Amino acid sequence: LAQPQTTCFSTGLVFDRFTVRVPAGAANGLIQPAVHIYVPESGARLIASSGEGQDLGDAYRLPALKTIDASIQPAPEHQVAAQFGENIELLGYTLDRSGVDLQAGQTLTATLYYRAQAPIDGNLTRFLQLYSQENGMAAQHDSAPAGGGNPTWTWQPGEVIVDEVVLTVSPEAASGDYTLLVGFYEPAGLARVPITDGFGKPVTDAALPLTKVVVTAADVHSGQGAAGSGAGSP
Repeated sequence: LAQPQTTCFSTGLVFDRFTVRVPAGAANGLIQPAVHIYVPESGARLIASSGEGQDLGDAYRLPALKTIDASIQPAPEHQVAAQFGENIELLGYTLDRSGVDLQAGQTLTATLYYRAQAPIDGNLTRFLQLYSQENGMAAQHDSAPAGGGNPTWTWQPGEVIVDEVVLTVSPEAASGDYTLLVGFYEPAGLARVPITDGFGKPVTDAALPLTKVVVTAADVHSGQGAAGSGAGSP
């Protein structure tokens, strides 16, 4: 259908209809439609404003849409049976390294696979840590799942969530054995979501151990303790 021409606009409402097509293979999560009006000859976008006269920039953002690909089949390299609260099941994880030896300053990418069992009331933060009781925190990443692109309040029952996380080991990390830990917490009160393992037993400190990681300090003779590398989680 031909789109209405702005030269024909008069005072009043003008209706314009578009079909939004989600690309095949798009990840589960939120997409943010936006409306722009621009001058064809120059490409310059017009500035939008609200009914109260508030400047909205060169776009009017519509309510976010949730996309779900029901065909996603989780294929974690390491399977895990763990339950976060009543509504989140951790299916497993995959690491981008065949081994788990890291040097200070290097990165480790972990892909976590969850299944939502029921709607979640709240926007939980996921934390992933490299932690040692002896040396402290070597690496840490706190965010909503999928970098904020698939927050927990949007999860649908049965949905499989793929959450890729990049951890950067602190350059000051001390040599030693560390544990890769994962969990969720409420951003407002920092209360962690309880975890039970595959046998139904509570997990200590609501931080699930995934695997051991050996870290080698940049200067193996420094003997200095590790420093945290991210925003502090509870």
